[in-house]
Amino acid sequence: MSLINQFPSPPKYLLNGNLTNRNVYFDLSFVVMVQDGFQLIDKENKHIFRILNDAAPYIIPSEIGDLEFYFHKNSNEDVENNFLNSELVGNLSKLSSFSSVLVILSKESNHIEISNYSLIHTVITSLNKFLIHYKLLTHKYYIPIITVSSIMRYFFNEVFDNGLTKHRVVHFFHDGPIPFTHTLDKENESLLREKLKDNKEVEFAAKMNNEILTKVYLEDYRMVIIECTIKFESWIVPFLKSVYKEKHNLSNNRIEKLFQKSYIDEKGDKIYSPVFISDMIDKMIYEATGFPFHLKPEYTVLKETINLRNYLVHGKKKDAVTKEQADKAVFIINYCIKLITEAYMYYR
Repeated sequence: MSLINQFPSPPKYLLNGNLTNRNVYFDLSFVVMVQDGFQLIDKENKHIFRILNDAAPYIIPSEIGDLEFYFHKNSNEDVENNFLNSELVGNLSKLSSFSSVLVILSKESNHIEISNYSLIHTVITSLNKFLIHYKLLTHKYYIPIITVSSIMRYFFNEVFDNGLTKHRVVHFFHDGPIPFTHTLDKENESLLREKLKDNKEVEFAAKMNNEILTKVYLEDYRMVIIECTIKFESWIVPFLKSVYKEKHNLSNNRIEKLFQKSYIDEKGDKIYSPVFISDMIDKMIYEATGFPFHLKPEYTVLKETINLRNYLVHGKKKDAVTKEQADKAVFIINYCIKLITEAYMYYR
């Protein structure tokens, strides 16, 4: 994550007072249809604002204390008259209307040493919590998850008890700017054109990879774990069926029965249910391919990922999933698919 301080900080000798107020201002690319809570006095100076008299902030607890969120709806003056002061549902361009956000940090946070990025990351995490509830209430599901770099420009304002203020404009980028000259290389350019030639749907595996890596970028690590196991299960089932067909010469009917479990319910009826993915990696990979995957260290890591997914889905795990767990899941799923495929080519 790269950052550029657009305005230099004042010399330290000017800031001998105690910090009394700290706030952050930034713009969204869409409208949040709540009552306006603040107003800029001077649009050119993002640090000069006033809280509206009847405004009640949206208070969100965070690791650095309570954050007070205020919103203000804006309409671009160059849009057509019938679009002025209106939300265009589904629009994310900021060209017609958008909301600005003012976040006032709690007084407790004045004594916390925190980097610019960590502070903004905390603010954006809290904003996403607000947006999830807002989207569910308003049915505006087109509003995206926000990342630190998707906002990019933040106005930091700090007020001291000696009457001095400190204003900074900070830009955050994901990996830094990329010059326009760095276009797609020839090899990937050819691959892209080749993939666009046919009129087929995008392959399911490619869609899953896109979904998983998008969730990694958006830091939605719980969904990374869940979708990684979906990807593995969507691969292992047809793979094992093809092995049973090719190597064991089983009929389609017999193969289907291998992927079903039966039990007797309380009424004495025989019930069929799909085989669990844990059964597949515990037994069926070895039975079908001859490759003792269940004895490999990769099996243990894959099993941990599957168990974590089960805990998430069934509500047994309440705490957050870490980036390390998500990265491990992405790696082990891809590695196991490659490992099992290559092992079968060897064992057959």
